[in-house]
This record gives sequence, C-alpha cells and structure tokens, in this order.
Amino acid sequence: MTRNAFWWTRNLRRKPIHPSTRLRLESLEDRTVPAPFTAGNLVVYRVGDGVGALTAIATASFLDEYSASGSLVQSIALPTSASGSQLALTNSGNQASEGALSLSADGQYLLFAGYNAVIGTTSVNSTSTSGPTPILRVIGRAGIDGTLDTSTSTTSFSSGAIRTATSTNGTDLWAAGANTGVVYTTFGSSGAGAVISSN
Repeated sequence: MTRNAFWWTRNLRRKPIHPSTRLRLESLEDRTVPAPFTAGNLVVYRVGDGVGALTAIATASFLDEYSASGSLVQSIALPTSASGSQLALTNSGNQASEGALSLSADGQYLLFAGYNAVIGTTSVNSTSTSGPTPILRVIGRAGIDGTLDTSTSTTSFSSGAIRTATSTNGTDLWAAGANTGVVYTTFGSSGAGAVISSN
C-alpha cells in the first residue's frame, strides 16, 4: 500500500460522521403502475374516497374498473398535485354535472375533465382560469394500457364547471362546460382552445 493510499484510508476511518450528514429515509408517494384495462369490463369515474362528505371543494377522483360480474379489478387515482408536465385533476365534490367519462372513437382512450386544483380548494367549479392564482381546467386521458396523462389544459370555462371531454383519436380533443360551451384543443396543449359552440 502506498503512503498516500494508507493516509487516505486511515483518515477516512478516523473521520466521525456529523449528525447532519447522516442518512435519512423518507417515504415516497405510491408508484403503483396501473394495469391495462380489460375488454368487456366497466370503468366508473368516482369522485371522493367514499368516506368524507362531498362538498363544493376540490376532491380526489378515481377510475374504478369492474369486471362484468361486478368485482373491483383496480382503482386508479388521478393526480392531486402537479408534477412536471402532469397537472392535478380534481373535481368538485357536489357537482352532478361533472365527471362524465367517454371512450374515444378509436376505442383507445378514456377521456375525462377536471381542475388543476389541490384537494380542499373551495368552490372549485367557480374559480377563475386567469389572474394571480388561476385554476386551469384539465382534460385527462387514460390509455387502454392504463397510462394516465393530465398534461392538457384550457383557460376556457372560467368561473364555471368543465363537465366532460371526448376525442376521436386521443389527439384531437373536445371539452364542454359552463360559461363557454364546446372547445376544441389538441393533446398536450394549453391556452383557451377554439370555441366550437358557445352557451
């Protein structure tokens, strides 16, 4: 062993570990990968966890897959906070007009809509999509392989509820809701989109 190598290993052994540099463990979020949807099964769009009372606040939403016999196959939680290009997608807990789920014309995607709002945001369906703290409306897409995408947003439907979304192919998207009507946009886009029909 050379003198330099001996010095390095001897000093390494002698150096105490400072308490602030010790290894810390933190729990991570659930990284469960959704399974592909099974042909012939039913998917239900659920708002709320089934425990807490549903009110006008932003509430967690889920895609629940059931077999033809009525057994729960899987429950896919939609994101409740933004991460990278993926936005939160929550819904108002007491709006019966929200939560419509549709299948794209090519049969490859489920489409749904909600708000880029954290759980507990009050009166989420009447929030503005502009100003210092905008709450964008979000179009969600789930592939038949179970992958989720919530990167598409719109500034339409400001101060009103976004009710539903649909698509022909997973790229061309239409959304409908209050204070705007029907809006066309494309997958991954932001901004208002094109108003096709106003209400």
